[in-house]
Amino acid sequence: MKMTSNNMFAQNNISSEDFTVKSYERVGTVLKLMESLNVEHLVVVTGDLFIGLVSEEAILGLDDDLLLNEIDKLDLTYENAHLSDHLLDVYRKILDSGLSVLPVLNDKGKIYGAISRVELFEKIGETFGITEPGALIVLRMKKRDYSLSEISRIVESERNTVLLSLVSNEADGEFINCTLKLHSSDIQDVVSALTRYGYEISAVFTEESYHEFLTDRYDQFISYLNV
Repeated sequence: MKMTSNNMFAQNNISSEDFTVKSYERVGTVLKLMESLNVEHLVVVTGDLFIGLVSEEAILGLDDDLLLNEIDKLDLTYENAHLSDHLLDVYRKILDSGLSVLPVLNDKGKIYGAISRVELFEKIGETFGITEPGALIVLRMKKRDYSLSEISRIVESERNTVLLSLVSNEADGEFINCTLKLHSSDIQDVVSALTRYGYEISAVFTEESYHEFLTDRYDQFISYLNV
Protein backbone atom coordinates (compact mmCIF):
# COMPACT_ATOMS: atom_id res chain seq x y z
CA MET A 1 0.00 0.00 0.00
CA LYS A 2 1.31 3.45 -0.94
CA MET A 3 0.49 6.45 1.19
CA THR A 4 -0.58 9.77 -0.30
CA SER A 5 1.18 12.99 0.70
CA ASN A 6 -1.67 13.84 3.09
CA ASN A 7 -1.04 10.59 4.94
CA MET A 8 2.59 11.47 5.60
CA PHE A 9 1.72 13.46 8.72
CA ALA A 10 1.29 12.38 12.33
CA GLN A 11 -2.40 13.24 12.54
CA ASN A 12 -3.21 10.69 9.83
CA ASN A 13 -1.20 7.89 11.43
CA ILE A 14 -2.65 7.77 14.93
CA SER A 15 -2.85 4.29 16.42
CA SER A 16 -6.25 2.71 16.91
CA GLU A 17 -5.00 1.53 20.31
CA ASP A 18 -5.44 3.74 23.37
CA PHE A 19 -2.01 4.30 24.94
CA THR A 20 -3.20 6.80 27.56
CA VAL A 21 -3.66 6.34 31.30
CA LYS A 22 -5.16 8.75 33.81
CA SER A 23 -2.86 10.36 36.35
CA TYR A 24 -4.92 8.74 39.12
CA GLU A 25 -4.47 5.21 37.70
CA ARG A 26 -2.97 2.52 39.92
CA VAL A 27 0.54 1.21 39.25
CA GLY A 28 -0.66 -2.39 38.92
CA THR A 29 -3.23 -1.41 36.29
CA VAL A 30 -0.65 0.58 34.31
CA LEU A 31 1.81 -2.33 34.29
CA LYS A 32 -0.87 -4.77 33.14
CA LEU A 33 -1.88 -2.39 30.35
CA MET A 34 1.74 -2.08 29.22
CA GLU A 35 1.98 -5.85 29.08
CA SER A 36 -1.25 -6.26 27.12
CA LEU A 37 -0.26 -3.54 24.61
CA ASN A 38 3.33 -4.83 24.40
CA VAL A 39 4.91 -1.43 25.11
CA GLU A 40 7.27 -0.04 27.75
CA HIS A 41 5.70 3.43 27.93
CA LEU A 42 2.23 4.92 28.33
CA VAL A 43 0.94 8.47 27.99
CA VAL A 44 -0.22 10.01 31.28
CA VAL A 45 -3.08 12.48 30.93
CA THR A 46 -5.35 14.57 33.09
CA GLY A 47 -8.52 15.02 31.11
CA ASP A 48 -7.14 15.62 27.63
CA LEU A 49 -3.97 17.40 28.81
CA PHE A 50 -0.63 15.67 28.29
CA ILE A 51 1.25 15.20 31.58
CA GLY A 52 4.14 13.03 30.41
CA LEU A 53 5.20 9.51 29.49
CA VAL A 54 5.64 6.95 32.23
CA SER A 55 7.97 4.01 31.66
CA GLU A 56 7.74 0.48 32.93
CA GLU A 57 11.17 0.91 34.48
CA ALA A 58 10.02 3.93 36.52
CA ILE A 59 7.19 2.08 38.30
CA LEU A 60 8.30 -1.55 38.30
CA GLY A 61 8.60 -2.80 41.87
CA LEU A 62 6.31 -0.15 43.36
CA ASP A 63 3.14 -1.01 45.30
CA ASP A 64 0.47 -2.07 42.79
CA ASP A 65 -2.18 -0.04 44.64
CA LEU A 66 -0.19 3.19 44.52
CA LEU A 67 -1.70 5.89 42.29
CA LEU A 68 0.55 7.54 39.71
CA ASN A 69 -0.15 11.00 41.09
CA GLU A 70 0.82 9.81 44.57
CA ILE A 71 4.34 8.81 43.52
CA ASP A 72 6.94 11.25 44.82
CA LYS A 73 9.19 12.53 42.03
CA LEU A 74 7.76 10.20 39.39
CA ASP A 75 10.23 10.08 36.50
CA LEU A 76 8.33 11.18 33.39
CA THR A 77 9.47 11.79 29.81
CA TYR A 78 8.01 14.72 27.88
CA GLU A 79 8.93 13.88 24.27
CA ASN A 80 6.02 14.32 21.89
CA ALA A 81 5.03 15.03 18.30
CA HIS A 82 2.71 17.67 16.89
CA LEU A 83 -0.19 16.52 14.76
CA SER A 84 1.34 18.36 11.76
CA ASP A 85 4.76 16.67 12.11
CA HIS A 86 5.94 14.72 9.08
CA LEU A 87 6.10 10.96 9.52
CA LEU A 88 9.90 11.04 9.16
CA ASP A 89 10.13 13.59 11.98
CA VAL A 90 8.10 11.23 14.15
CA TYR A 91 10.44 8.43 13.08
CA ARG A 92 13.49 10.48 14.14
CA LYS A 93 11.97 11.38 17.51
CA ILE A 94 11.17 7.76 18.31
CA LEU A 95 14.65 6.62 17.28
CA ASP A 96 16.40 9.37 19.25
CA SER A 97 14.31 8.93 22.39
CA GLY A 98 14.08 5.13 22.42
CA LEU A 99 10.37 5.38 23.27
CA SER A 100 7.94 2.59 22.42
CA VAL A 101 5.06 5.09 22.17
CA LEU A 102 5.05 8.75 21.12
CA PRO A 103 2.10 11.03 22.01
CA VAL A 104 0.74 13.39 19.37
CA LEU A 105 -0.47 16.79 20.59
CA ASN A 106 -2.48 19.61 19.07
CA ASP A 107 -1.64 23.34 19.20
CA LYS A 108 -2.99 23.64 22.75
CA GLY A 109 -0.90 20.80 24.13
CA LYS A 110 -3.89 18.52 24.34
CA ILE A 111 -3.59 14.85 23.51
CA TYR A 112 -4.64 14.01 19.96
CA GLY A 113 -3.53 10.38 20.04
CA ALA A 114 -0.35 8.34 19.97
CA ILE A 115 1.82 6.33 17.58
CA SER A 116 3.57 3.15 18.67
CA ARG A 117 7.11 2.36 17.57
CA VAL A 118 6.14 -0.92 15.92
CA GLU A 119 3.21 0.59 14.00
CA LEU A 120 5.39 3.50 12.88
CA PHE A 121 8.03 1.22 11.39
CA GLU A 122 5.33 -0.79 9.64
CA LYS A 123 3.93 2.44 8.16
CA ILE A 124 7.40 3.53 7.06
CA GLY A 125 7.85 0.16 5.37
CA GLU A 126 4.54 0.52 3.54
CA THR A 127 5.12 4.16 2.63
CA PHE A 128 8.46 3.63 0.94
CA GLY A 129 7.67 0.23 -0.53
CA ILE A 130 10.35 -1.46 1.56
CA THR A 131 8.35 -4.64 2.04
CA GLU A 132 7.11 -4.95 -1.54
CA PRO A 133 8.74 -7.45 -3.92
CA GLY A 134 11.12 -6.23 -6.60
CA ALA A 135 14.73 -6.34 -7.71
CA LEU A 136 17.49 -5.21 -5.40
CA ILE A 137 21.10 -4.25 -6.14
CA VAL A 138 23.65 -3.38 -3.47
CA LEU A 139 26.61 -1.22 -4.53
CA ARG A 140 29.77 -0.54 -2.52
CA MET A 141 31.74 2.63 -3.17
CA LYS A 142 33.71 5.42 -1.58
CA LYS A 143 31.48 8.11 -0.15
CA ARG A 144 32.96 10.77 -2.43
CA ASP A 145 32.05 8.71 -5.51
CA TYR A 146 28.34 8.49 -4.72
CA SER A 147 26.05 10.20 -7.23
CA LEU A 148 22.44 9.10 -7.32
CA SER A 149 21.83 11.08 -10.51
CA GLU A 150 24.58 9.18 -12.33
CA ILE A 151 23.43 5.82 -10.99
CA SER A 152 19.84 6.59 -12.00
CA ARG A 153 20.98 7.62 -15.48
CA ILE A 154 22.77 4.29 -15.96
CA VAL A 155 19.77 2.32 -14.69
CA GLU A 156 17.34 4.25 -16.90
CA SER A 157 19.57 3.74 -19.94
CA GLU A 158 18.78 0.02 -19.53
CA ARG A 159 15.00 0.65 -19.42
CA ASN A 160 14.67 0.31 -15.66
CA THR A 161 13.91 2.75 -12.83
CA VAL A 162 15.28 3.37 -9.35
CA LEU A 163 12.29 3.37 -6.99
CA LEU A 164 14.26 3.65 -3.75
CA SER A 165 17.84 4.34 -2.74
CA LEU A 166 19.11 3.63 0.78
CA VAL A 167 22.64 4.59 1.80
CA SER A 168 24.47 3.23 4.85
CA ASN A 169 27.98 4.02 6.07
CA GLU A 170 30.58 1.35 6.71
CA ALA A 171 32.46 1.41 10.00
CA ASP A 172 35.55 3.11 8.56
CA GLY A 173 33.47 6.06 7.34
CA GLU A 174 35.17 6.03 3.92
CA PHE A 175 32.94 3.53 2.14
CA ILE A 176 29.17 3.35 1.82
CA ASN A 177 26.69 0.72 0.70
CA CYS A 178 23.99 1.94 -1.65
CA THR A 179 20.94 -0.31 -1.88
CA LEU A 180 18.84 0.25 -5.00
CA LYS A 181 15.31 -0.99 -5.44
CA LEU A 182 14.36 -1.30 -9.12
CA HIS A 183 10.86 -1.57 -10.53
CA SER A 184 11.69 -4.47 -12.87
CA SER A 185 13.19 -7.79 -11.84
CA ASP A 186 14.90 -8.09 -15.23
CA ILE A 187 18.16 -6.50 -14.13
CA GLN A 188 20.93 -8.37 -15.93
CA ASP A 189 21.49 -5.48 -18.36
CA VAL A 190 21.55 -3.02 -15.44
CA VAL A 191 24.12 -5.13 -13.59
CA SER A 192 26.29 -5.30 -16.72
CA ALA A 193 26.02 -1.55 -17.28
CA LEU A 194 26.91 -0.67 -13.69
CA THR A 195 29.88 -3.03 -13.87
CA ARG A 196 31.08 -1.37 -17.10
CA TYR A 197 31.00 1.99 -15.33
CA GLY A 198 33.22 0.62 -12.58
CA TYR A 199 30.67 0.11 -9.80
CA GLU A 200 31.36 -2.67 -7.31
CA ILE A 201 28.24 -4.81 -6.93
CA SER A 202 28.05 -6.44 -3.49
CA ALA A 203 24.76 -8.30 -3.93
CA VAL A 204 21.91 -8.83 -6.38
CA PHE A 205 18.42 -10.05 -5.52
CA THR A 206 15.79 -10.87 -8.11
CA GLU A 207 12.09 -10.56 -7.28
CA GLU A 208 11.69 -13.88 -5.44
CA SER A 209 15.00 -13.80 -3.55
CA TYR A 210 14.57 -10.08 -2.85
CA HIS A 211 11.13 -10.61 -1.35
CA GLU A 212 12.34 -13.48 0.83
CA PHE A 213 15.45 -11.55 1.92
CA LEU A 214 13.71 -8.26 2.69
CA THR A 215 10.66 -9.80 4.32
CA ASP A 216 12.92 -11.86 6.57
CA ARG A 217 15.03 -8.82 7.52
CA TYR A 218 11.95 -6.65 8.00
CA ASP A 219 10.23 -9.27 10.18
CA GLN A 220 13.40 -9.62 12.24
CA PHE A 221 13.49 -5.85 12.71
CA ILE A 222 9.84 -5.66 13.79
CA SER A 223 10.40 -8.61 16.15
CA TYR A 224 13.40 -6.78 17.62
CA LEU A 225 11.26 -3.70 18.25
CA ASN A 226 8.74 -5.89 20.06
CA VAL A 227 11.32 -7.26 22.50
